[in-house]
Amino acid sequence: MRRSLVAPRWALPARLHLAIGFSALGLLIFLAVVFAARRLAGALIQPLSGSELVAAAVGFAVLAAVAKGSILSVAVARTKYSVLTTIGVASVIGLAALTFADSPPLGVALGWFVLVSGEAVSWRFAWRHRRPPRPIRPRHTHEHVDSDEPTDAVAANVTQQLTRVREADGGESLHGLVRAEIPAGDRIAAVHLAFCPPLDGAPELTAHAIDADDAEVRITAAHSYGTRLEVRLNSVAAVERVVLVEVLGRAGVTSRSA
Repeated sequence: MRRSLVAPRWALPARLHLAIGFSALGLLIFLAVVFAARRLAGALIQPLSGSELVAAAVGFAVLAAVAKGSILSVAVARTKYSVLTTIGVASVIGLAALTFADSPPLGVALGWFVLVSGEAVSWRFAWRHRRPPRPIRPRHTHEHVDSDEPTDAVAANVTQQLTRVREADGGESLHGLVRAEIPAGDRIAAVHLAFCPPLDGAPELTAHAIDADDAEVRITAAHSYGTRLEVRLNSVAAVERVVLVEVLGRAGVTSRSA
């Protein structure tokens, strides 16, 4: 569940979405396993009527829609496909266990049409939005922000973006976005974020990947004039990867006194 989130801090809506989504997914998998096990054990021998089979397909489709809508709203791109695959396999297994050779042809056709149509629509939507920009809420290391107000999405052509806010004590809060490009056949990229004009002193920074749950971000250097980040994938990239990194920090009076 933690890997499904776009950032390490969990807002209440994200937790609720995950609770609802994984509950629906768990029920869907449970029903699929139970029906398949009973079918293999020979307990299910009486075919359902056409209306019952369609109702079962609609039930699977509703559970799948709830799971998709809840989980994918807070999932990163890589997680989207694994969730869709799991939901699709569970739905197919469950309906297949209830489909017999002598089931009413019209009920079979309508039931499978409902299921296949729902899966096709969800995969088409996920593919068209396979690299969606995620809403970013600026957060500062010295305070907790728990606002659910909507924020603007990060434009796809933004390579670097830095916001510096002068605080009442004379220090500065930093919020940066950097895209790291990792070529195919490699797993590491180094990026630099410049501070111009230079900060009052070396900042205290944290950084994490936003749209990739298989990427680790390390701050290898932090100076008043800029910082160097290293983005490392868990495995060698088969194709070129672009990872969006969020940098949060503090510099100035509070940073030095700490």
